[in-house]
Amino acid sequence: IASHDINEDNTILSTQIAEAQIRYEGKGPLKENQRPGILSRVLSFLF
Repeated sequence: IASHDINEDNTILSTQIAEAQIRYEGKGPLKENQRPGILSRVLSFLF
């Protein structure tokens, strides 16, 4: 991303990003609460 592509509100158009790979990771209680329940994990394993 070139600096001249950034708008005044610090945004860019999606057409100005080529092959972007964005990944979010975290640690802590929120991440643990987002984990699927045991029944969901068992069903996913079976099917």
